[in-house]
Amino acid sequence: MLCFVFIALLSISVSGQTDPERQVHWVSNPGCPKDSPRWDCNQTQILHVVSQGPNDTINYLWAFYSKPSLLISVTDSDAELKIDWANLGLTKNRTIRFDPKPDYSFGLALDKVIEFYDASDSANMSLANDSIARETENFTWSVQKINLEGGDLQVELLGSQYNNGSLKGNITMMLSVFGKDGYGPLLPHIQHSSNASQVEITLENFETSKKFKGKSRFGLQFMLVDSLAGEGPDQVEEKRSLDDEHTPGVFTIDELLTPTVRNGGLGGYLEWRPVAYTSSARAIEESTTTVHYPMRNVSQAHLKGSLLHDFFGHSLAHTLVPQALNISFGVSEDGFYRATNHNAWTFTMGYGQPPKEKFSLLVILILAIGLGVPATLFVFGGIFMACKKCRARKEEPLLN
Repeated sequence: MLCFVFIALLSISVSGQTDPERQVHWVSNPGCPKDSPRWDCNQTQILHVVSQGPNDTINYLWAFYSKPSLLISVTDSDAELKIDWANLGLTKNRTIRFDPKPDYSFGLALDKVIEFYDASDSANMSLANDSIARETENFTWSVQKINLEGGDLQVELLGSQYNNGSLKGNITMMLSVFGKDGYGPLLPHIQHSSNASQVEITLENFETSKKFKGKSRFGLQFMLVDSLAGEGPDQVEEKRSLDDEHTPGVFTIDELLTPTVRNGGLGGYLEWRPVAYTSSARAIEESTTTVHYPMRNVSQAHLKGSLLHDFFGHSLAHTLVPQALNISFGVSEDGFYRATNHNAWTFTMGYGQPPKEKFSLLVILILAIGLGVPATLFVFGGIFMACKKCRARKEEPLLN
C-alpha cells in the first residue's frame, strides 16, 4: 500500500510538462555606432539576450534608455535584430525589428511608481485619499552587473536620482533568464521554465511625501502589449496551489494570461505569488501582501519613446491595445512603508504555458508516509478484523 501511494504521488509529480533546455548568450547595444552623437555605446542601453532552443529562439530585449522595458520575441534561429540607433526613441515609426518577422511578441514596461495616501489603513490603492505618480523615465537607469553562470543570466539594474536627485530612493531590478526549468534562488522561489524570465523589483529608502503624514504606501504601474491584434490580457486570475514547500504559507498563485494561453496555446503570461518582502533578508516573518487591480486599456501615448513603442510602432495606435496593470504592496496595520522602507516583489514573464506544479522527492516521501502508513494500517486492520470474525463464526458450531 505504501509503495502504491508513493508511485501515485510520483506520477503526479512528473506529469507536468518539461520545456527543453536552452543555450543562453547576450550582447549589449547590438549595432550601436561608436561615433553616435546621441548614445554612449559603452553604457548598456539595450541588452539582447538570446535563448536558443532545439526548435526556436526566444529573444529577450531589455531596454533602459527610457521606461525600463522587457520584450519577448519568438523567432527562427537565424533571425537578425536590426536597430535604427539614429532614430531610436524619436519617431512614430518602428526603429527596432527582427528579420524575418517574429512568430510572436509580448512586451512589458514599468510605467510609474505610485505613492498613495492610505489614511484609512485599508492597503487598497483604489481607496486612496491621494496619490503621486512618478514616471520611471525620470529616474537615471544604469546596469550594475551582468553575470552568466551555470547557463543562467542575471542582470542588476539600478534606478536612482529621480529628477536629478529631487527625490531620495532607489529602484533595483534583477532580471534573469534561465537555461532550464527550476525555481528562483530567493524567496518566494517562483517556479519557472526555460521559456521564462524572472524580474525582481525592490523599492528601497524612498522619501515619502510629507502631506501623506507617514501613511504612505507604494504601488507600480505596468504597460503590456500582445502582438496578436485585438487580443490582450483581460484580468488577473488566482489559482490555488497545493505546494507551499518553496513559498511557505502562500497557497495562491496570481496569473495574467494572454487569450492564446488561456485557450491552451502558446503566448505570453505573467505569474507571481501574492507576497512581497519588507527586508533584504526575505524571511517569512518579514513579508507582506500584494494587491492587484482590474486591468484597463490605455493610450499608446504612455509608451512614447520606450522600447515597446520603438518595436510595435504604428500598430499601437491602430491594431494593438496597450493595457495597464497596477500592483500595490502592504497589508492593514503593518506600519505603512515607513516601517521598513523596503518593498521587494518578484514575478516571471514567459512564453508558452506556465509551468505545472511538481512535488519534490522530499514532499513525496512525507506525503507517502503520511498517507500510506494510515492507509496500510486501515487495510490490514480491516483484514485482521474480518479474519477474526470469520474464525469466530466457524468455532461457534463446535462450541454448541
